Amino acid sequence: MYDSIPDPLDPKLRAKVDEIVKYLFSAPPRAIIPLLNTIFHLDLDPDIVSLRFVQNEFIEEFRVKVPDLVMSVTNSDQDEQTIHIEVQTRNSSEIHIRMFTYGYHIANSMPEEKNGQIILRFPKQVVVFIEENTAIPDTLSLTLILPDESEAEYCIPAFKLWEYTPEEFIHEELYILLPLSIFRFRKKLESLKRSGKLTLKEIESMGEIMIQRMSFLVSEVNALYLDGKIDEKTRDIIFSATKEISNYINAKYLKRKPIQKKVTNMIKSVMEEVKKEGYKEGEKKGIEKGIEKGIERGIEKGRKEGMLIIAKKLLAKGMDLDMVSEMTELPKDLLLKIQS
Repeated sequence: MYDSIPDPLDPKLRAKVDEIVKYLFSAPPRAIIPLLNTIFHLDLDPDIVSLRFVQNEFIEEFRVKVPDLVMSVTNSDQDEQTIHIEVQTRNSSEIHIRMFTYGYHIANSMPEEKNGQIILRFPKQVVVFIEENTAIPDTLSLTLILPDESEAEYCIPAFKLWEYTPEEFIHEELYILLPLSIFRFRKKLESLKRSGKLTLKEIESMGEIMIQRMSFLVSEVNALYLDGKIDEKTRDIIFSATKEISNYINAKYLKRKPIQKKVTNMIKSVMEEVKKEGYKEGEKKGIEKGIEKGIERGIEKGRKEGMLIIAKKLLAKGMDLDMVSEMTELPKDLLLKIQS
């Protein structure tokens, strides 16, 4: 439904995404390494792996080209591997060639030599797609025809961020990517804007869903911090990125001061709560597993109940059932029951 919508402001959006992604990856390595394990199917131990970012740029057609994220990962055996992550808001017909070009320049910047032979070791690569597009394959590939007419397939996996629910972000330890899930609202808002359907009623409805999503995100990230799964710096980076993305979407589409005020107050209240609790580590560690599971179920139940309330309001206002299902992540059969 949204896949073919052009976006003339894409360069500005791209710049905003680049800025936020680089900021998110300024988190400590302990927050980044579990993410690398999930995306690249690795088994890196955060306690023994060292990670550093590699500056890598090159000139093409008189313009400086800079890959999004290039990292060098070294384990205890001093086995070093290079990782390249490119983040895309939308699909692009040129992304295959761009990834190959980036891969070549990264490899060429650190050539190896063995038995007098030059070796170019291409990095592990992935393209992280933020916005939903059913045309994006699981693997991006292009065919290289070498001088002897032999063929080689160059393949890059696609990581589709929209396929993950907020709970799966937590379970898969994709903590620092959580704020990017809010960008899913941009595409839907852009579609409504272009079709002339971005009415005050739609703005209020979408704003309500956004606040519900961000409320869950903020409370879950704070719970991760209190549980010792992320540190204070990582938590604050995620909070700041969440607020920045909310600012961007609100300023471009919603233009509603109450929405931004709610987001600011939400983050502020969480920070105050943390100060009051004073990092009660001993008490946290003493919580039994059964209680923890009960809390998790309670949080999930509360989120679903909140989404049900919003879904009822949206359906009552006449919003399309498919869109309500997509925005709230509630199944259509359940929405049909509450609609009748």
